Amino acid sequence: MFNLTTKMKLQVVLAASLGLLGSTLFADQHINLSGCYTVKQGSFEVSRGTNSADIVGLYKMILVSNEHGPHKKVITMRGPMKGTPLALTATGALTRHVFGTNNRVGTLTSGDVEPDEFIANSVSCPDVNGVPRLIDATEIMNFSSGTGIYSGLVSGSIEWHGISNSCDDPNNRVADYSLVAGEICFE
Repeated sequence: MFNLTTKMKLQVVLAASLGLLGSTLFADQHINLSGCYTVKQGSFEVSRGTNSADIVGLYKMILVSNEHGPHKKVITMRGPMKGTPLALTATGALTRHVFGTNNRVGTLTSGDVEPDEFIANSVSCPDVNGVPRLIDATEIMNFSSGTGIYSGLVSGSIEWHGISNSCDDPNNRVADYSLVAGEICFE
């Protein structure tokens, strides 16, 4: 019968943990990213007051490298984000976004070259002017530039789906979105 001492158990757990950490990179490391990454999971939560067109909030994205083999890199990106509407369209709006990191080591910008697209899938709860306050939407973000660890950005497009709601509180539009699909590539 195999009997592990407490010290041996701790060493096994520590070794396993270090093995897992070796394949996961956090976006706050001082590295330049390279290669293409598929977006696997993510979300963002934002809000907008009545005196601003911009939205601000927090995001998180988990990306997995497109490399072949058993040791794929996993990148966790999280931090503050800001979105700005550029123009209204027949289906929603054109927008742009800036994504930061928690440790401020890089930013990703979307919508500069090809505007991001906010598409209203369904709307309800109109205000007195007929403007909907509850919007089920899809947002497609087209990354155009990066700084710091994201400076090698070549291309990227991701799709989010969620709900924007100011029905509950007309003075505070809130939105909760989940990542649907996408890819981001670096040199």
